[in-house]
Amino acid sequence: MFKGVPFTRILLAFVAGILLQIWLQPNLMEGVVLFGISFLAYSALILFPSIIKYQTQSISGVVLSVVLFSCGLLVAYFNTTANCSDYFAKSEKIELYKAKVNEEMLVKPNSIKSMLQIHAIRVDGEWQEAKGNVLVYFKKDSTHPAPRYGENIIFKRSPAEVEGPSNPRQFNYKRYLSFHNTYHQVFLGKDDYVEVKESKGFDLFAYSYSLRNKLLTILQEHVKNPRENAVAAALVLGYSENIDNDLINAYSGAGAMHVLCVSGLHVGIIYIVLSRLLLFMDKKKYLKIVKFVLLITLIWFYALITGLSPSVSRASTMITLVILGTWLRGGGGNNIYNTIIVSMFVLLLVNPYLITEVGFQLSYLAVFGIIYVHPKLFAIFKTSSKLWNRIWEITSVSISAQLATFPLAALYFHKFPSLFMVSNLFVIPTATIIIYGVMLLMIVSWLPLIASFVAKLLAAIIWFLNEVVLFIEKVPYSVVDGIAWSVAETWLVYGVIVCMVLFLVRKIPAYFHGALLACFVLLVISSYKANYISKQNKILVYNINKTTAIDFVSGNKNYLLADANFIHDENAIRFNVLQNWFWMGAKNNHLEDVNNVSQNNSQVVNWINENYVVFQNKKIGIVGNDDIGKNSEKNLDLDLLVLRHINYLDVNALLEKYSAGQIVLDSSWPKWKVKKVKDALISNGIMVHAVGTDKAFELTI
Repeated sequence: MFKGVPFTRILLAFVAGILLQIWLQPNLMEGVVLFGISFLAYSALILFPSIIKYQTQSISGVVLSVVLFSCGLLVAYFNTTANCSDYFAKSEKIELYKAKVNEEMLVKPNSIKSMLQIHAIRVDGEWQEAKGNVLVYFKKDSTHPAPRYGENIIFKRSPAEVEGPSNPRQFNYKRYLSFHNTYHQVFLGKDDYVEVKESKGFDLFAYSYSLRNKLLTILQEHVKNPRENAVAAALVLGYSENIDNDLINAYSGAGAMHVLCVSGLHVGIIYIVLSRLLLFMDKKKYLKIVKFVLLITLIWFYALITGLSPSVSRASTMITLVILGTWLRGGGGNNIYNTIIVSMFVLLLVNPYLITEVGFQLSYLAVFGIIYVHPKLFAIFKTSSKLWNRIWEITSVSISAQLATFPLAALYFHKFPSLFMVSNLFVIPTATIIIYGVMLLMIVSWLPLIASFVAKLLAAIIWFLNEVVLFIEKVPYSVVDGIAWSVAETWLVYGVIVCMVLFLVRKIPAYFHGALLACFVLLVISSYKANYISKQNKILVYNINKTTAIDFVSGNKNYLLADANFIHDENAIRFNVLQNWFWMGAKNNHLEDVNNVSQNNSQVVNWINENYVVFQNKKIGIVGNDDIGKNSEKNLDLDLLVLRHINYLDVNALLEKYSAGQIVLDSSWPKWKVKKVKDALISNGIMVHAVGTDKAFELTI
């Protein structure tokens, strides 16, 4: 099965161990025992093959897989900070924390976000070594700038554990941070910490960030327009903080987002250019060695100027191993699959949690897709025309990469750019020219006239690229949005793709039958989901800090009543509720300001008055400040009462006015008030759900 690519067996067993440790978290002793037993068994099979006379090779292969599986368990265990004996959260009565700012600052509307690396804590008046990461938000203060990367601080405020998602299908930020060995967060004002001056020594990342900042300054001096400057900085240097949301959405919708995230594409372009420039060194053996050393050095120098981001480091590692493999085999016969798999193994050995990162998964899938599918696809329509071959080569590379990545991308991002072939046909060559242009600008930046000319030409090319991408994104049906596949459905889609590709390549009917079977199962699942969606009726009260958000869902329609600031905040909607809409199949979304309701503007609910609706024969009250005394009707009988924040709540007056089977306190209530109000209502025999403390409320009718 693994003939020709023997390292596949090693990788699969190793990855299986990593995944089991991440998701089930067996203890250290279990991993050690499994490794010990399997290692001894494998050693016995190798040293004494006569113990088992038949099928020794297959049995030893199985035992070796168990050894590698247990290695994956142990590597993941020891790379989990929370398992370390000196993890800071295991200590009690901590007086002070000493930490290093370990990430570049990300400026947000009201704070500055970064990461702290704890290296000491003070307990009972004595400092002791400790480790652990803490997500930190520094309060914005023009008179007191936040500490920069590499600086050390001492603070007293105890970090709080990161909370999990509080709304259905919401992005699990807690789990995401745990995959980066971060479990706590803290908010620090200017008086909550002091900076500590310590000798830092050489810090590779600090040097990398400093180098990139110098290049960003050169770029800012010559490319003045903010939008063109932001794209150039993202495309070449991996700095994407200044790109506006409209442009990000446009590149994403056009299927060209990969050019704004420095990754394998960019490193590959650099590698190809350098290889061609150094082609003359292939003539002599000793020059070949010099060429390989130069290529590896320059590739990693490029990684250095991009801030050593994970995606660039991955791509640089992969290309380094390809270069080494080519050199060791004398320039030929190198199995590219083995090389790629070895690079995966090396990266996971250093950081097993990379397997959970979307970028890692997509980049390797794209590489495998291009390596296997592209040559076969390109050969189908290859002609004697160089121009056509160049166009078809770019198109076939895009198709190969999309075939390998789109099911996983749809699972994570819920969209598919249907015009990706058109956009990539233009974007990839243009992005290549921009990379060359920015590098040329850096080289001639000390020559004002030449630098000015290059910068103007570069800005014009970037402007044109942006306009083309914006145009493509606005074409009707350029994006298939709202895809809500489960993990099982994603595997089935991959099953269809793999079986069809193998059928077309090998002409074996069984593969075609496998594709048909996967399609049939997908059709059954899709029919079931469509039937479920058509019959669903739900009321949801979301947990969004200091905000009212009430959702009525009927079939594929939903009616969201929320505060105006939430309705107009696309990022807040995307983070808190959009994924749930996708999963419910709610494609017809109507959003309305809860404080300014148009009572005749809903196809989902029937308004009786401004704070009383009927939904699927259920009477729902929505009451906030000053609403209790508005209507003269007494003892209004409701099935559900959603209580918005009321400054001074008279519980007796509320219960005299409304009789409800259940009361929901929405998330506009301050948490310090919730317990008091909840207890008062419960003491009167009312069933209460407080969204702010009990997470989102969901009622299926």
